[in-house]
Amino acid sequence: MEKLYSIQEVSQLLGIPKDTLRYYDRIGIVSPSREDNRYRRYSKNDLIDLMNIQIMQYADFTLNEIKGTLGSTEWRM
Repeated sequence: MEKLYSIQEVSQLLGIPKDTLRYYDRIGIVSPSREDNRYRRYSKNDLIDLMNIQIMQYADFTLNEIKGTLGSTEWRM
């Protein structure tokens, strides 16, 4: 079974504030799974997406451009 990460773990691992992670979920850039208690659980692929978001933001992509890129799964494994 694949390890799933809590929002706290993801925030600490990647240095992304929890509010930012919640915002990305709300606007649909990253959609972590939810447990019965509604807590977000991030997969390894979610973490990869978040790292790619960080890289694209560093390259001055807008969130709309990033969302469009992540929506296209051709480049993903």
